[in-house]
Amino acid sequence: MNLIRHTISRVALLLIPFIILGSVLIYITFRYIAYDEIDEFLLYEMDRINQHYALYTDVPDVNSIVRTYEVEAPFEAFFADTLLLETGDMEMVPHRELHFSLTHNERHLGIVLHHLMLGDDDIIQGALLLMVGMALLVVVLILVGVTSVTRTVWQPFFSTLGYIRRYEPVVAPDVLPSSTITEFELLNGTLNELLQRLYLNYERTKSFNENAAHELQTQLALIKTTNENLLNRLENDEEAMILAQKSQSVATRASHMLRSLLLLSKIGNREFRQTRPVDVATVAESILAGFGERIAMRKLSVEEHLNPVTLNMDEGLAEVLFTNLIKNAVVHSDSGSVVKIDLTSKSFRISNTAAPLDEDPAVMLQRFKKGKKGNTGLGLSIVSEICTLYGFSLRYTTSDTTHTVEVCFDPLV
Repeated sequence: MNLIRHTISRVALLLIPFIILGSVLIYITFRYIAYDEIDEFLLYEMDRINQHYALYTDVPDVNSIVRTYEVEAPFEAFFADTLLLETGDMEMVPHRELHFSLTHNERHLGIVLHHLMLGDDDIIQGALLLMVGMALLVVVLILVGVTSVTRTVWQPFFSTLGYIRRYEPVVAPDVLPSSTITEFELLNGTLNELLQRLYLNYERTKSFNENAAHELQTQLALIKTTNENLLNRLENDEEAMILAQKSQSVATRASHMLRSLLLLSKIGNREFRQTRPVDVATVAESILAGFGERIAMRKLSVEEHLNPVTLNMDEGLAEVLFTNLIKNAVVHSDSGSVVKIDLTSKSFRISNTAAPLDEDPAVMLQRFKKGKKGNTGLGLSIVSEICTLYGFSLRYTTSDTTHTVEVCFDPLV
């Protein structure tokens, strides 16, 4: 629901108590006017009867006279409400009565005049119809007025919104135009600052990634080269050889970790923007072929069911995504177990057999969550970042010794 419709719906809801209150006030007003008019008419009839009696000493034939009766003494005129049977509809109908006295031949007579009244249900119905009609008229006027005004007054807002939705921080942002409306001017000024900061942050992060990739990888390469030279010179010193091998292993792991961290940073910085159709089945088969030697060494069996699936994404990230998933299953599977891979148009699912987890599987998707073998845990974290980038959903579930990681291409699945 957009802002305008939401505003109109809220206004319509606010009209409900006003309709109720207005209906009550209109009911009271209608009832007061009805009583006042009928009482005035009955008093007029009473005066006319008195005047006629003063001239002719008899009571005229008036339709509003219901009955006459004898009383002991004259009394002040008074009004009363009553119900009379309507013979046509056979229902009780409200009437207004005026009782007054008249002295005729030394006898005191009570005369009753009556007049048909509107029923309370009729008054309530009329009040409700009037208020609902007025409320609908107000809503229609608001709807038409707001819709017509929106096209001109809100145009700067929609222009700004459209630009923000299209903007990518790979280029310097344009300066949003000024507006004569104070709120829009404040909005555009604030967004100009935010977009400029966003662009500068993107450039700084990109520059840091490039510098870190170059400088740190260079230093790690020097360390690895030095370690290799030490290993060649310390062939007769077993203890020194062990230390040099540990240093070489640490340098190799640090190099892999650095590449993974830089990749995570680039993904988070949205630096992968080139997309093309990627044949997932072909990519998966190529990766499995690359792990063929390790699969054979660990005596693993691979059951694959790969249907033709094409995804629009960066080709390099697709390679990283499915490599990490397959590598995770191959490395952590028990020797001699089965790795199952299923690829459909909706998801990529890979299952393997390994020791049960002692904690929630979702925790393993976090960065630097180490497994029992001391792994850094960046592989699944990279998978999670890539899934977030392309709107995929990632699930990691376990059942006893069966571990299943599933990437759903449709997040609603």
